Amino acid sequence: MSNWKVRLAQASDAEPIAQVESDAFGDPSYIYPRALKDPKEFRAWQMDSNLSVIRDAENAASSTTMTWLVVENTTDSRLAAILRFERVQNLVATPHVLIIDAPFGGPEQAAFLNAMTLTRRKIMGTQPHIYVYVLATHPDYQRRGAASAVLDHMRRIADEDNLPMYLESSPIGVGMYDKMGFKEVGSTGPFPLTHGQVMVPVMVREPDRRS
Repeated sequence: MSNWKVRLAQASDAEPIAQVESDAFGDPSYIYPRALKDPKEFRAWQMDSNLSVIRDAENAASSTTMTWLVVENTTDSRLAAILRFERVQNLVATPHVLIIDAPFGGPEQAAFLNAMTLTRRKIMGTQPHIYVYVLATHPDYQRRGAASAVLDHMRRIADEDNLPMYLESSPIGVGMYDKMGFKEVGSTGPFPLTHGQVMVPVMVREPDRRS
């Protein structure tokens, strides 16, 4: 029997989500270089951002609102994995607004965010889709099926809505996503890292129309 419960995030999850992000991704300085200068302010910003997404989803009249899903371990009630996604109707319906500065980041981070958006606009165009912004698993629960549980949940949603799923993967995550039906369709970047720059694989999963 599975120990995982996938559910919509609640307001009380804002801080645990931030903790999973911190523990899963480690040193935030590669994408948020100013975070280390004021860790408390950075954590407060993370929590406020998470809470804003959660409340917007709770109050939304539209299904296109960004949403947090969490995977709860039913044994100890801790959050094992988190996923943030958005249903997008037509990405190119409005012009791209250039990002000049990234929160707690700098020019390299802003350039990467712009590159990600422009790549997705080029690949998805007018096609409605589900965009997976973030998928992270707490180190205590990695390789135990938590990420697969929330991805399975998302695949069912995508199949029911007949929508492709789009995401940017870490290079080491490509194999896992490939097993879940995603195909590598390109790359974006470069992604700024403390030890250099890497291109980020872009992956798309088409809906299973047999569902």
